Amino acid sequence: MTTPDAFESLFQPVLVGRVWLKNRLVVPPMGTQFADPSGAVTDRLIAYLVERARGGFGLVIPGYAFIEESMRRGMANQIGAHNDHMIPGLNRLAEALQAGGAKTFLQLCHTGRQADPAMVEGGQPVAPSPVPMGKDGVVPRELTLAEIEDIIEAFGQAARRARDAGFDGVELHGAHGYLLCQFMSEYTNRRADKYGGSFHERMTLPLVLHPLLRHEEHLLLLRRSGSPLVSSAGHWRGRAFPGGRKEELHHRYRGCR
Repeated sequence: MTTPDAFESLFQPVLVGRVWLKNRLVVPPMGTQFADPSGAVTDRLIAYLVERARGGFGLVIPGYAFIEESMRRGMANQIGAHNDHMIPGLNRLAEALQAGGAKTFLQLCHTGRQADPAMVEGGQPVAPSPVPMGKDGVVPRELTLAEIEDIIEAFGQAARRARDAGFDGVELHGAHGYLLCQFMSEYTNRRADKYGGSFHERMTLPLVLHPLLRHEEHLLLLRRSGSPLVSSAGHWRGRAFPGGRKEELHHRYRGCR
């Protein structure tokens, strides 16, 4: 039988990197669609998340913020961190969550091939390789090296905006089939340049982002899937990430070192 003592540690403070959380309870990032059509924070979004902070959660992570304009969205009314006009609203959100008693990180995301074609410039999402979403999915356009450099810069600028807005940290969305996950997966990354190939090479993009997004007083997290669940042939499977550079990724991102 489970006893109350079994959950005692959930309510104890914990140091994550350089940030103290009052407990281990977290509101994970979710796509609420409560931003306005431009991506700006709304009163409705603030009210929704502040209720979670006031309810006692130690960490609240507003999620799924898009980082650049032309290839940006997986859904309507997604939070934006793509230009400096978003900073005042993001600051209101961060301050409201902190006043409610929680720490807060902003999750940054590029959806890649999972972008809504109706919300993408030209109607064609981008990806590491032209692998469609499912049997009848739109075939994405393969990113050029110059475009990848632009995306790296966009992540860096979005992280800077989160710092300027007063968030305690940022989380990179490297899970659930979005762009960083697409680069790490052998199924969606079939590139022959420095961003593709072996598992080690497929980890290049998140490892390049690490030193760019690091900041002395700002926590940096990476969310990633424990298994890609698909092989290079597209078959579902449960293989976990292999070793090697996975440990390097874990070492770099853990505790925001």
